[in-house]
Formats: sequence, structure tokens, C-alpha cells
Amino acid sequence: MESRDHFWYILDVHDEAVTYLPHINVMPAGRVSAAGFIKAKQVVTERAEGSFPFYALLAVHAGSGFVQTSPDGQPFPVTAGGFVLLLPDKWHRYGPARPGEWNESFLTFAGTLFDALLDADVIASESPVISGLPGAYLDRMESLVRLAGSTMGTPASVYLSMIVALICELGSKDASPPVSSRDREWIASVYEHFDCDRPASRTLEWIAAAMGTSYGSFVKRFTRLTGVPPGKAWRQLVMQRAAALLRDDSMSATQIADELGYADPAHFGRRFREHTGFSPGRFRRLSLGR
Repeated sequence: MESRDHFWYILDVHDEAVTYLPHINVMPAGRVSAAGFIKAKQVVTERAEGSFPFYALLAVHAGSGFVQTSPDGQPFPVTAGGFVLLLPDKWHRYGPARPGEWNESFLTFAGTLFDALLDADVIASESPVISGLPGAYLDRMESLVRLAGSTMGTPASVYLSMIVALICELGSKDASPPVSSRDREWIASVYEHFDCDRPASRTLEWIAAAMGTSYGSFVKRFTRLTGVPPGKAWRQLVMQRAAALLRDDSMSATQIADELGYADPAHFGRRFREHTGFSPGRFRRLSLGR
């Protein structure tokens, strides 16, 4: 179904789309299936009941159009600066008022994390359009989409928390200050230290010193900007690297432990089991279908 949805987006916009298919997946809590930009959209998108199993968050950067969430319902107008949040498996129809006068960015995602937002009425089911927000929200949405297509390995938990934060703010219309370019550069620098040779051999205190700040200030700033403590984000990244190496099957678990900076392979095994629920050997066998 995901691949078919990606194909629909390409059909919708012909050659005017940039679509990322990110590997952001912490099932069953949440996954991002696609992200991208549509420029000069020509057609109206319509999906039947039960045919689209994702939430979709759209931001309209230019132009105007409409959103309709039931075949017999009245269309909701949407203009530049507005956001649209569509629910999974529900009929919907949306697009430009005039062909070619609509630019959008989009994210499609699913999982119990977002279902909980719907159950808590953070995501409003009766009105899909959110308008009247500061322009900084468009920049924030654009940053999320570009981050999905980035080669920098942002941990899934961090990325998903950024989407949740945006949805919560859109739902409440209680805007917090967007992350500045200086803060984004700071986060990127932290991840360069996270994603180093033998990362498990370093400490957060060492990274804080390398960033020129105290340990306490480092933890507070990272948590404030990403919504996730740095230790959790770092472990997520190390375990993602471990999982990728285990799927490759060219190194033993002991060699992988050393590659990641664990002095004791047994300690690596315990950490990996805590994170995934499987031993490294069991994970490799399942990944390779053995």
C-alpha cells in the first residue's frame, strides 16, 4: 500500500514533485512513509474510503484551494500559509482552485503515537484546515521535509518527536518559537559527534566539552530543542548503526561491538537486547530470513 501511495503522488503532480522515502520507523509507535514538495500542482487528489492508511500533513506555501473530507460535505477553503491534516482510511479530496497555482510540502505517517493524538482530540477530526498561524510554521514544515531526505541519520525517535510537537502546536495554535538556523547548526554538530568512529567509547561529558559547554547546559539545550534527552538520542543512533551492520552479515557480533566502541561484546549484546528485544544473533537471523 505504501508503494502505491508513493506512485499516486507522482501521478498527481507529474514532473513537479520531489518525494523522499525515508527509513524512519519505530513500529508500532510510528513511521514516516513519505515526505516531499509539490510545485505548481495541476490536479485534484481524491482517495476513496479505506484506500489511504496514513495521516497526511500538508502545508500550502503558495496559491489557494479546497479540502473536502466527505463526498456530501462542504469543502473547506485553504490558502497560502494554511495547514491541512488528513486522517487515515477516510475519504478525502483536495487541490488547487486553479491548476498550477498551488505549492505544498507534505508528510505522510502512521502509528499508535499519532492515533493517541487523535484519541486525545489534539488532532481535530471535524476540521482539517488550520490557518492564521505565523509564517515560521511553513519554515518548520519545510525543515522537517528536508530532514527526511537528508543523508544525516537523524534517530527515528527524535524525528517523530519533532512531528508530534508540530502537530500539538498546530492543534492548539499555541506557537512556540521555531528552531533557529543557529540552533539547527548546533544540533547538526552534536550529531556529527554522535555519529563518529567507535561512538560507544565516548561519553556525553566528552561531547559537551567538545561543544564548548557544560554537561548540564548541553543536556538542557539538546532536550529543549529536540524533545529527547541526548543520551536516548545517542543510544538510538548507535543501535541503528548496529542493526545496519548486523543486516550486512560481513562482520561478527564481536567485530561489530569493537567497531562501535564497546570494550565488552557482552555489554554490547545486553544494550542491543534492551533496545530491540532481541540478541544480536537472533536479530541477524530474523533480518536475513534464517
